[in-house]
Amino acid sequence: MKIQDPQRERLRVQTCATSQDYKKAAIFRQKHFFDERKIQDPYVWTLGHKDHRHFMLYKDHEMIGYAHVQYWKAHRAALRIIVIDNKEQGKGYGAYFMKHCEQALKEDGIQVLQTEAHPTAVKFYERLGYHKMPFNDPEGHPTDENDTPMGKKLS
Repeated sequence: MKIQDPQRERLRVQTCATSQDYKKAAIFRQKHFFDERKIQDPYVWTLGHKDHRHFMLYKDHEMIGYAHVQYWKAHRAALRIIVIDNKEQGKGYGAYFMKHCEQALKEDGIQVLQTEAHPTAVKFYERLGYHKMPFNDPEGHPTDENDTPMGKKLS
């Protein structure tokens, strides 16, 4: 993907691959996602698990975003978390990050990416081509009644 905005040239997306990456991801997701919900991260066990992929978004040398994807059967995956540091929101970094995550998932053979969108995020996902789609979590985890199940075909 060619980046025309010079501001974007300072961005990079990487997958967590080392224990140091997982430690950074755990700290970031706790601070920027779970602290906001006033709970301790119940899913820290997914860091390093074969059915989960964790992405980090960096601006220069600072981590400003994080995404957690769970791989499902039948070439499906669930976006469990995506978060951008509050001070960096509203600058297009979330869309940039999602496009890179989607491309990496597509290269892994994922054909459909699904999520449960918080009411404040529905428009964000719609702008990226997501639409309402049954979530059908194969593990049967409950859905928050306020969230909107959405998805997108990647292929």
